[in-house]
Amino acid sequence: MITRNMALRMTVFIVCLSIIFPLCACEPHGYSGSDMDLYSVTHNSFPMTDYYETITPMDTDAYGRVLFEYRTSMALFYDTEDGFVYAYMVMQRSDEDTCSYYNLECCMLSKSQLSGNEENLASLKEKNDWGKPLQEALITTSPVKRKYLSIDESELDKIARMMGIRDKYQCGSFSSDPLGGEVILFREYDDADGLVYHDAYVAILPYGYAGEAVQYVKLVDIYNYPEELAVWLRKH
Repeated sequence: MITRNMALRMTVFIVCLSIIFPLCACEPHGYSGSDMDLYSVTHNSFPMTDYYETITPMDTDAYGRVLFEYRTSMALFYDTEDGFVYAYMVMQRSDEDTCSYYNLECCMLSKSQLSGNEENLASLKEKNDWGKPLQEALITTSPVKRKYLSIDESELDKIARMMGIRDKYQCGSFSSDPLGGEVILFREYDDADGLVYHDAYVAILPYGYAGEAVQYVKLVDIYNYPEELAVWLRKH
């Protein structure tokens, strides 16, 4: 016989399951929207995060390009105006299985929201041939899917020390087909007297990284890392 107490416990258990399973079914890394092509472009250019993420299409041109805004909050970029970092990107085209973009030229970061500010977005559009025929030679095409970085903490520490980071650091990663591997952004900081950021670096790891030496770039401005990486890529 099911007692009243047993029935109450069963009810609580079922309610808990109804909460847990929808949470488990959510898209990983905080994004639950339907624009997976835009999301895939984002994470070939921007570190993945466990925090809240939104994607907002802003404009299209006659050739099918999409200008969109990606917004998230993450420790690498806490020194922003409202706690969010904004990445503005252009996708050249997409189909069911792939998305195409102009390497690192597709991305521009901002500490504040630029929606509706055509003047600030004009240079991004120009770099991506907005309103002009697609230049196939510049296009990178990637699968519409997420890629995950699985490097343990001891390896991250090893890479950080190799680049010259001696203090604490925050890091975030993305998988870049143009760069041919995993890309990790590192930002050194100390919090002895409040949070103070220091130098930032980008490490470029080959796919299938197994502890070998890595190439890296010391950044002048972490918010301009797409352009700095693009310059590095042109030289290598």
